[in-house]
Amino acid sequence: MAHYDNKINPSPLRTKPMKVLVLGLPRTGTTSLYSALNHLGYKTYHYAEILKPQNNHHFTLWLRALDSKYSSTPDSPPIPLSKSKSKPSFEEILAPYNAAVADPCCFFVPELLTAYPEAKIILTTRKDAESWLRSMQSFLLPILSWPSWPLLSYFDPHFSGPYYRFLSRTMSILSQGRVPYSPEAGPVLVESYRRHNESVRRLVPEGRLLEFRAEMGWGPLCGFLGCEVPKEREFPCLNQVGEAVWKEDRQYWVR
Repeated sequence: MAHYDNKINPSPLRTKPMKVLVLGLPRTGTTSLYSALNHLGYKTYHYAEILKPQNNHHFTLWLRALDSKYSSTPDSPPIPLSKSKSKPSFEEILAPYNAAVADPCCFFVPELLTAYPEAKIILTTRKDAESWLRSMQSFLLPILSWPSWPLLSYFDPHFSGPYYRFLSRTMSILSQGRVPYSPEAGPVLVESYRRHNESVRRLVPEGRLLEFRAEMGWGPLCGFLGCEVPKEREFPCLNQVGEAVWKEDRQYWVR
């Protein structure tokens, strides 16, 4: 297995403003939008970026922020502040990027809206909450039930351990403390999906928000961003359940 550097490195300086925040929950077409934004010339932060060896320390940073926001224990470390002492230091992670997509950013909607007040906001959705839940139950949630996690975490503490803790933490937030892959978590997950979307709609000023589904294609996205529709490429449709399962399994066997 490859060694992953778990040291937290200094933040690079931002050279271009944050332009786009995609704040839909996982399994709402965010990987497709990640690919689309990259094709349009954005340097986009996505969950896939955390999986790169040089970014493994991002697990530590995001877990710290998640624990600070969603845990009430007195010894939880606060979200690290920027040098201005006025906003969370998302720059420690996001400074090299001018777009950010979905998980884990979607768990920090108010904070990111404050940190990047000029960014345009995209809320990715499914046609209904039930289809979102089915997608979650077909792929993302069953990963947490893998019996191999203790062994993987022991032999691969630089990646598998933090990865499992991160996935378990984010999914438990959505399931409100219930076992995310258990049957009783289903209704709570649907409630979390609806509540999240309504929160984004409520918090984002009019004219700054695009609600988007991948099947809408390039037109609405490019119109919102003020760029030309690509003529040489169809809108990407990525990370369907079968493909996603294959990719998730493969990342452990190629390491």
